[in-house]
Amino acid sequence: MADYIEKHGWCQHLGTMPDGRVCIMGAVIKTLHVDATENIPQLAALYKLQNEAELLLLQYLGIRRNTCGVATWNDRFWRTKKQVLRALRRAGKIK
Repeated sequence: MADYIEKHGWCQHLGTMPDGRVCIMGAVIKTLHVDATENIPQLAALYKLQNEAELLLLQYLGIRRNTCGVATWNDRFWRTKKQVLRALRRAGKIK
């Protein structure tokens, strides 16, 4: 996921930009490799994987689920690409 941002760029306030840049959750979705187009079981699988990834990120960031989402964390005006990349890489190591 961090590699995706490294390659395509990082953004805030939108999941995906027309030029390919993504926010933290946009990177999660782009790297799940689930084609959910008009396929309910695959769409359910996509949501499950996306939710699991977000929970790992929340755990790494020390955020309670009902207080601030990962997208909100990404969109804080002081957030940096470096912080986002670190969060993605470290959350991916949580078991």
